[in-house]
Amino acid sequence: MAANVGRKTEANLTAGRIPALRVPTQMDLKLDHPRHGWLPVSLTISGKLCQFRASNVVNDPLSKFLAVALWLAAPDEPLPEIPSSLNPPFTETDVRCIHFWLEPVWHTLLVQRLPTRVRLVFYEDHPGALSVGPHDLRGSARTLFDRTSVSQFATTLYTSLASIRHGMAPALYDQHWGRPFSEAHLKSLATSLQRD
Repeated sequence: MAANVGRKTEANLTAGRIPALRVPTQMDLKLDHPRHGWLPVSLTISGKLCQFRASNVVNDPLSKFLAVALWLAAPDEPLPEIPSSLNPPFTETDVRCIHFWLEPVWHTLLVQRLPTRVRLVFYEDHPGALSVGPHDLRGSARTLFDRTSVSQFATTLYTSLASIRHGMAPALYDQHWGRPFSEAHLKSLATSLQRD
């Protein structure tokens, strides 16, 4: 199924809807089609695989992925408004978090932008509070990959988001995810990545 979805998505992208971008990377992120409010996430980094399903009840990880990708690709541009309570006021300007609710525990992917690379830390099975910052997380923390470039990671996020958004009919997407998705922000992300 994933291969068929990939081929359909590639056809949509190359048909002029969203430009296809390819950057080699050792990190692979796959977001499968959401079903009944659950988003399957598969994160493989340097051979280590993490798979889980994230709920859309409390927050919207797809919109957060998009906001983080825009922040990486164009750090001086204002971030899009994400309608969620999961946007704590970080004092660290180089750190963002993507929260996943597994009901009842949380996973969190911390993304730190360094001068030439991105550092990722994955926190598993923590109790989570919606206002937590990166230094307040509790759980099993492990650094997944420490050396991927900023553009590589942003492009990986873009490819996953475009695959989800354009691999489903709009009515089916709304039925199974039920949260808005900004096509304009996705196109802005593509434009920013093409400038790099």
